[in-house]
Amino acid sequence: MACRQAKLTQLWGIVLMQNMISAAAWWHHPTLTALSCDGDAATSQSLVASCRVNAKLHDLVSFMVSEADDPEHWPFLHHTAVVDPRGNGAVAVRLSGLKPGVKYKLSARTHRRGTAIGWRKMWSGGVVHKYLCETKPSAESESRRLSVANAQAAPVFLWPSMASDAKSVWIEVFRHAGSAFSAGNPRLPDYLDQHNAADLAAMFASPTIVPLKPLKTSSITRYCVEVAVAELPGVSTVFVPEYHFGSSMFSDYTSCKNGHCRCMDAVDRGITRQPYQLMEEHCPHLKLAKPKYLCTACNKSQMEVSWKHVGMAPVPIPPHIVPWPPREGYREHSPWPLPNASEKPGHWFAFPVGGMCRPGAQLGEDGCNWRLSNVSHSFSTDRLHKKYHVFDYGFPPPRTADDSRRWARHARAAFASLGAASCGPSAQDDAGDTEIFREYEDSSVDSAVGHVESERLPVAEALLCGVAFAALLVTFAAKRLCSQSVPSEEGSQLILRQDETYLEA
Repeated sequence: MACRQAKLTQLWGIVLMQNMISAAAWWHHPTLTALSCDGDAATSQSLVASCRVNAKLHDLVSFMVSEADDPEHWPFLHHTAVVDPRGNGAVAVRLSGLKPGVKYKLSARTHRRGTAIGWRKMWSGGVVHKYLCETKPSAESESRRLSVANAQAAPVFLWPSMASDAKSVWIEVFRHAGSAFSAGNPRLPDYLDQHNAADLAAMFASPTIVPLKPLKTSSITRYCVEVAVAELPGVSTVFVPEYHFGSSMFSDYTSCKNGHCRCMDAVDRGITRQPYQLMEEHCPHLKLAKPKYLCTACNKSQMEVSWKHVGMAPVPIPPHIVPWPPREGYREHSPWPLPNASEKPGHWFAFPVGGMCRPGAQLGEDGCNWRLSNVSHSFSTDRLHKKYHVFDYGFPPPRTADDSRRWARHARAAFASLGAASCGPSAQDDAGDTEIFREYEDSSVDSAVGHVESERLPVAEALLCGVAFAALLVTFAAKRLCSQSVPSEEGSQLILRQDETYLEA
């Protein structure tokens, strides 16, 4: 018994030591230098930002902008730029959709090369430019900015139209990031790979579907995604209300949590009002004395398709959480209306990393079938609620579909105030950065980060090294204790399995 406990202690010591050394190695390298904005290159609606990074360590830089007089200092505009691994680490972008004659605060963070983009821990902390950046005053019409009045009058249910020969379609999605599900900074976007998101109608249909509180430490970010048009057979979750099987450009929806996308769970199936027979078929654990929400009987071949293509599930408006556990006839005896094919639903999406285009890649490269625009816009949930009246006081569930539509229109107006343009190919997309990058790549900015000499370790890194050393001592002590004990056959085999790609939502 003592040997078994010693081995467990040794195991935890190894894990702790590995994590501490990895974190220390990551924090040891400065993230970026020479962060600046070029005042001469600024226009009435844009700024040019640049910095230097270590191209061997970092593959992405996220430039972020907040208004100088914003008491929250909330970064509302995010522009993700690709770092050329063969270059000298110079990165520059034009930040568009800004207001004329306004002072902004510029910041940036970097992403660790070769790791998951949607894993928060692989993004560095933000570096803030010490000077304010200002757009030029101008009387030019802001053609790219949708007025708040027009935004409120715009339709809530926007489904992209496409020609019969279209090869791709752009969709607009929103994702909530908070402290309820994962650690990290929820003020900043956590992107879409291995995550779920929703369109405007579904995201703002109800405040009770996802835990929004605490409001000041949670955000809602708007993304634009280009999805390849395909014909995927045998799909079921995209059809309402019968949920029959057919062909669609979207795969079966998967429930994503902690960086893993699995067979759509029973809770999500209840919210989307799936027939109980289909739920029972895919979720055998519902019959247990203590029912479990995980569903494990999805078709394996369909799951392989879902791990490579964007998944989708319609959500009835207004949505409601079904009392747990759902029972046979729950749809018929529910006080809420059944999904109706004549009523326009909202939509949930799942974005698998298996079909994702790496930043800078075009649709179809290396078989990828969806790509994320490099521009996103973000709001704090607190400001959306208090300033733009998204959701009612006290966050009650919607009484009718009119409540859901009203909240969605208010959200549309809020994001229009940030300068969020319609999704699609635009000057804000990747192609617009090429000419700017070439200009700044040859500039006389300081040498790339990574050559900065420092004889003293930061306090945080010194603490990490100390913890790693303590873990090492614990490991040796446990090993010595075990060697003095009689080996136990039961505890002789301990297997450590660690997912090095996706550990965080």
